[in-house]
Amino acid sequence: MNAASSTVASPMPRTLHATSAAPVPGQPATVGAPAIPLEAATLKFTIVTCTRNSIETLADTIASVRRQTWPNVEHLFVDGGSTDGTLEMIREMAPDARILENVTGGISRAMNVGIEQATGDVIAHLHGDDFYWDEHVLARVAEAMQRTGAEWVFGHLKHFTPEKTFRDEGPRGLKPFSYWRYAAQFVSMVHPSVFISKRAFNEVGLFDTQLRYAMDIDLFLRVAKRFQPAQVEETLAVFRLHDGSTSHSNQDASRWEEVVVRWRHAAHSPSAFAVFIARVSKRAVLRKLGLSKY
Repeated sequence: MNAASSTVASPMPRTLHATSAAPVPGQPATVGAPAIPLEAATLKFTIVTCTRNSIETLADTIASVRRQTWPNVEHLFVDGGSTDGTLEMIREMAPDARILENVTGGISRAMNVGIEQATGDVIAHLHGDDFYWDEHVLARVAEAMQRTGAEWVFGHLKHFTPEKTFRDEGPRGLKPFSYWRYAAQFVSMVHPSVFISKRAFNEVGLFDTQLRYAMDIDLFLRVAKRFQPAQVEETLAVFRLHDGSTSHSNQDASRWEEVVVRWRHAAHSPSAFAVFIARVSKRAVLRKLGLSKY
């Protein structure tokens, strides 16, 4: 099968092994990779991609991983029983990738299976409808980890809209991190632009399989109680907005589960939770009045 012809509305180039990739439409000129000698590139990444009938968008995900200049990368696919040619696309475009087939039980369990099977020092989740912003993402993350000794790293994220345009992740942006700021929702983190060490997962545990929307927020709050992250002040990943994405198509349920999750952690910083509730209430009123979409 032809991987390029199997996808629609693709913003990414199809060159898989390019050392200098063409920019995504709307992307500024690529900043060069950090100056880390190849012989020092010992940090291994495992990129976990969960798929289920993802053929329309998956080629962008695969291409963005294969374009990375960092040499030590494992791409691990956790598939929930695809029947649309997704598995064939993976085998064609990423013949050296590992594929775990017929993993059932929901997205949280699929992500946990990926973590358990990962052989890398650092684990990232890049779903089959998201992609990395440029070819130096993993090099920037590795540089930040090696320079700071941090157990996890996060950076900027952009949304790719149904109108095929890029926009920043929202009004919060990327402010200096503290546990209080994140718990109060003044700092935004979205899973495609978050990278966590295997050691951190071993200490704080995996995703809560009872959660459907806010499992990443729950995990990040647990990790943040134990480890201070490093921040990369550049765009690392792109989150595709479409009707099939869980949080985008079920915004009310997603918002409510986030409240439940943050309440679960409220005892660690009660004032942060109080501020979060005030902010959520204000946005709910503004949405009702048609004055905000957030």
